[in-house]
Amino acid sequence: MFWLIFGAVVALVGFIYFNQKKNEDFWKKIMAMPGPKDFPIVGTEYSLDSAEQIFDNERKYHKLYGPIFKRWSFNSAYVSLSNPEDIELLLTNSKHLEKDDSYDFLHTWLGQGLLTNRGKQSYDN
Repeated sequence: MFWLIFGAVVALVGFIYFNQKKNEDFWKKIMAMPGPKDFPIVGTEYSLDSAEQIFDNERKYHKLYGPIFKRWSFNSAYVSLSNPEDIELLLTNSKHLEKDDSYDFLHTWLGQGLLTNRGKQSYDN
């Protein structure tokens, strides 16, 4: 029984270590970006605001931190862009077609369009 538990712990620690090493370059780049102060667990999303307030905050953060900044929501990092050339480069690259679930709240405001649709359906027609 001891060896079973020991093996499970070693496997878990190994999984966490190799997962962190695999994403180390990504995390270094994210941590170097400017952005609002984050708090453990909730990140920068420490208030549940309306959609209008979220967009006002985004505009405020772009004035404070520039055209590219990071924010955190729980354990996920988000990069916010305001430069149209950067946005075009991102949206026209087929590597980045799949949208995250965080885009769902935009559907009521923007509907189903290039920004909010998921995957290949964005480019159909």
